[in-house]
Amino acid sequence: MVFAIPFILCANEKRSTLSLSEYWKRHSFYIIPTASYSPETDWSFGLAGSHYFKLPNSYHSSSVSYQADYSLLQQFRIHGNTRLYIQENNLIYCNLQIERYPEKYYGRGNQEAQLLNTPIQYIPWRVKLVVQPLWRLAPHWYIGPHLSIWMEKSSLNEETGLKSFFIWGPGFVLNFDNRDNVYYPTHGCFFKSSFYYSDPYLGSSARMLSWQNDLRGFIHLGKGVIIGGQLVTNMVYGTSDIPVQILPCIGGSDLMRGIRYGIWRDNLAISLQSELRFPIWKLLSGATFISAGDVYNLYNWQWSLPKIGYGGGIRIQFNDSKVNLRFDVARENYGNWHNFADINTWRFYFTATEAF
Repeated sequence: MVFAIPFILCANEKRSTLSLSEYWKRHSFYIIPTASYSPETDWSFGLAGSHYFKLPNSYHSSSVSYQADYSLLQQFRIHGNTRLYIQENNLIYCNLQIERYPEKYYGRGNQEAQLLNTPIQYIPWRVKLVVQPLWRLAPHWYIGPHLSIWMEKSSLNEETGLKSFFIWGPGFVLNFDNRDNVYYPTHGCFFKSSFYYSDPYLGSSARMLSWQNDLRGFIHLGKGVIIGGQLVTNMVYGTSDIPVQILPCIGGSDLMRGIRYGIWRDNLAISLQSELRFPIWKLLSGATFISAGDVYNLYNWQWSLPKIGYGGGIRIQFNDSKVNLRFDVARENYGNWHNFADINTWRFYFTATEAF
């Protein structure tokens, strides 16, 4: 499995030739316990962490991030994310999710009137895997195949669109990256475009094309002040039997912070965000951010007031690769947003690495 590769490579290092200080310059990690409560899960406990390291003959730091939770109602989720820089010519990206954890379906569309009066709660069995091995084509340019597998089992009535399915498909990835640092860039650009196709003739439950684009840019304004911007588009196009779980959403801890993930979903999601980063004291820095975006139906286009998220946060530098522990507070412009005293209108995020 791809997630075992970094541990094998690290174990094969000639540790005896490295001093203790040299070893820890190349390796850093954190692991923290987590706990949360909700009526859907009761108490949930888990672990979250990351391991950062430099493989031999590689300029960039590789990473393995993971999170595991288990609730008192026997629900669980396991997420893993690997980014391996093998020398300077190859990059392997892998994301794995295995979970049986409560979720809510709020409806489909970008109008408040399209949201369900009472969200549907469901607990899917889900396995999701994305693998992207990339090879260097030219300075800063990478290409490679894309493999996506998504299997989900749901016991709900299929009239809601929430149904069991198996989707897999091959695809292609094009990547440009000339940032000076992949975890905390001060200047440079990043672009990634990936797509994959699934078809019942290949064993999938639906015929569809998924196409994602991610464009980022960073400018150093001086004295450690950085401004960054990101534009993300995510489109799923296909037959009418596409499961709604696959449709793109906006919101979450990285893209459009302040908006609850999963409320707004449809065939096309467009998000734009900007962030100002500035030093505070030694390893402590801060950030303010704002984002705007929405979802749209490719077959019945409807405009609506864009969803806006905004907020700020602090960062603590974790290692020499400028990986930060990040704490953000954010709000949005929908719902009871004008009531600042309502705790439900606030979103809190604690994680590692920048949002983009």
